Amino acid sequence: MSINNVFDIIDGILQLVSSLADISRLDVNISIGMVCRIIFFIVVISLRDLRTYPVGEFCAQVVAWLVFHIYILYYEKEYFFTGESKVFDREIQFKIMDTIQLIIATIYMACTFESTLEIWVLAFFIINLFLNCCELIYISCFRKTHTNNYNKQGGYTQMYIGFFIGAAGVIIFLIDAATKYSENVKASGILTVILYLTIGGQFIVVFFSFGYFCLDRQKFKWSYDWTKGILGFLYGANVGLFSIFYGFLTGLATACYIIYQISKKVDEYNNQQQVHPTE
Repeated sequence: MSINNVFDIIDGILQLVSSLADISRLDVNISIGMVCRIIFFIVVISLRDLRTYPVGEFCAQVVAWLVFHIYILYYEKEYFFTGESKVFDREIQFKIMDTIQLIIATIYMACTFESTLEIWVLAFFIINLFLNCCELIYISCFRKTHTNNYNKQGGYTQMYIGFFIGAAGVIIFLIDAATKYSENVKASGILTVILYLTIGGQFIVVFFSFGYFCLDRQKFKWSYDWTKGILGFLYGANVGLFSIFYGFLTGLATACYIIYQISKKVDEYNNQQQVHPTE
C-alpha cells in the first residue's frame, strides 16, 4: 500500500513538472536569449577601447536596442500587465525581434570586419540568422500544434530589480573606466565631457526610476512563477545595461537645461539693468 502511494506521488510530481515545463518553455527560451544578450553586451563593452569607440557601432547598437525596447514596451506589455500569454503571438514576435537584431548586427559586421575573430563572429551571425528565418517560417506556416495560452500574474517587481542592478552596474563600469583611462580623460576635453555627462545622467536615471518605483509601488507586482519572474528580471537587466546610452542623453539634456536656465537668468538680469541702471 505504501509503495503504491509512493509511486502515485512520484507520478503526480512528474506530471506536474512536465506540465510546468511545457507551459513555461517559451519564457525559458526567451530568458536564454536575454542571457545571451547580456553576455554579448558586457563582453563588447568591456573589451571595447572607449578611446576608439566608432560612431557606426554606436548607431548600430542604438538601433538594435531600440528594436528590443519596442518589443518589450509594446508587444510584451500585455503579458506583464494582464498576465495573459498568447504563446503563438509571443513566439512569433520574439523571433521577429531577434531576426531584426541579427540583421542589423550582420550588416554592421559585414561592412566593418577586419580581424579573423570578427570574420568568425560574422559567420556565426549569418548562420544564426539563417536558422532564425527557417524557424520563423516553420512556426508561421508549417507547425500544426502550438502550446496552449496561459495566465501568469506579476513580474514588474523583478523587472525593476533587474533594471536597477543593470543600471547600477553601468555606474560602476563608468567609474572604473574613468579611473582606467584617467590620463586619456584628462588629455581629451571631449572624452571628459562625455564620460562625466554619462555618469551624472546615469545617477539621475537610477534616482528617478527608484523614486517612481517607490511612489507607484502598488503597480509593481511580484510574480510567484519562477519562469516569469526570471524573464522579467532579465528584461529589466537588459534595459538597465542599455541605460548607459540613456545616461548620456539624460546628462546631456540636464546640462543643456542648466545652461539654458543660467542664460535665461543672465538675460533677465541684463534686461533689469538696462531698465533700472545702477546709479
